[in-house]
Amino acid sequence: MSALLLLRDLLLRLLTPFAIVVFLIEDLLIRRLGHLLGRLAGWPPFARAEAWAASLPPYGALALFLLPSTLIVPEKLLVIALFHSHHYWLAVGVLVGAKLFATAVVGRILSVCYPSLSRLAWFRRADAWVRLTRNRIYGAIKSTVLWQASERLKRKIVEWKPFARLRARRRPEAQRAP
Repeated sequence: MSALLLLRDLLLRLLTPFAIVVFLIEDLLIRRLGHLLGRLAGWPPFARAEAWAASLPPYGALALFLLPSTLIVPEKLLVIALFHSHHYWLAVGVLVGAKLFATAVVGRILSVCYPSLSRLAWFRRADAWVRLTRNRIYGAIKSTVLWQASERLKRKIVEWKPFARLRARRRPEAQRAP
């Protein structure tokens, strides 16, 4: 086996657990934060803002989609200033909080503006490539032993009696099994 193949295999073995953690967190964050922002969309000011965003032409929607990226610059400067003044935990907290907020906002803007953005041929091609690449990576990660073990652990936790009782309490009476 050549040195390049050995290096590739070594990197895959080292980076796979990290990639699994990143994908799990990303999946959880995007789903949960998207759901939370979706609930806010029922509030009239947010509903009006989303209706306005959905009515934008393709390049207007693109500008709105890119806007959160420019708003992150002040946050990065704040993080640098906090690190410089030795407030490390606060800097990490600001960084994580800003990442969560940006993920939620960008995800919501994308879902609202997607019909308009998808009228751009280059955006459809880029979106198809991103989705295909993400699905390939996700498929490779899901085939690993580590992922399968984490899924089994997750099922055991969900089926654990205290959690089963909590789920049963949350279900409406009409949905409970006789």
